[in-house]
Amino acid sequence: LPEGHELRGAMVELRKTAVESILGIHHVRQTFVGDALVRGVSGGERRRVTIAEMLATAGRYLVMDSYTKGLDSAASLDIVRSMKTAARHLGATIIATQYQISKDIFELFDNVVVLREGQGIYFGPTGQACAYFEALRLRMPVRRTVPDFLSTIADDPATLPANGADAPQNVEELAEAYHESRECEECQRLVAQGMAHPPPRHQSEEAAEFLRRQYLVSWPTQF
Repeated sequence: LPEGHELRGAMVELRKTAVESILGIHHVRQTFVGDALVRGVSGGERRRVTIAEMLATAGRYLVMDSYTKGLDSAASLDIVRSMKTAARHLGATIIATQYQISKDIFELFDNVVVLREGQGIYFGPTGQACAYFEALRLRMPVRRTVPDFLSTIADDPATLPANGADAPQNVEELAEAYHESRECEECQRLVAQGMAHPPPRHQSEEAAEFLRRQYLVSWPTQF
């Protein structure tokens, strides 16, 4: 709703409550975040506050980099679970960079992008990534997880044991294999479909103009 609308205050409060509940930070709503001098929320809660700030803007796309850095595996898993719940209930798409993550965290994501030297060598469902690379004669070692396997391919697939003689090794071969794959064809189809039939925004022109502003919250409102 645009600024000045009679229902704007109620909608803002409703969204704040929803975001706080989804991320599990409603109990620290009146607590200072804290700094080196002021004791505030915990490290995991501080990370959740940052994510909540992004979700509160009602953006459709959120990009997160190293958002679990410094957190233990349990806290990281809990945050990713909250992110997935937020994406489902608030209609957002979350793009997050991950490196050396656990199997449990990896399986919470719908799709995975594997990059090597800046080139895409896979994009598709997380549950199909291992089968895709094994079809290219890149074998996942025993007692290794899928995210570790994908990280090794992104770094240097030549270090994988027992690869087939015709397995792609350099980035050019991996990129070419992906561009010729059924997975890439499906990705291009979905992109074309989305461009031709974008989802409706369900908002008035007045609200659309509000969202196009450089700053969504006016200066007086911030204080």
